[in-house]
Amino acid sequence: MKSAMAGRFLARLWSLVTTVFLLAGRIQRVENGLLPAVTVKDRPAAMKLADRMSHYNTPGVRVAVIHNSDLEWARGFSKREARTL
Repeated sequence: MKSAMAGRFLARLWSLVTTVFLLAGRIQRVENGLLPAVTVKDRPAAMKLADRMSHYNTPGVRVAVIHNSDLEWARGFSKREARTL
């Protein structure tokens, strides 16, 4: 009985770890692979989110990704560090 429970626990843990790795890769693709509205031949198309924020002088953005009608992940990005008072 205990070994069956341990097996189910390990299977769920492995599923969670796999999901976290896949999700981290998807978040990184959003952070590092923004495409411009128009692409020009022989110019790099992808742009990092931080570079785009600097270009438009944007202090912060919030990104939410919806996949199959479900919220897959949401995250805030800021180019300024939080200050303490």
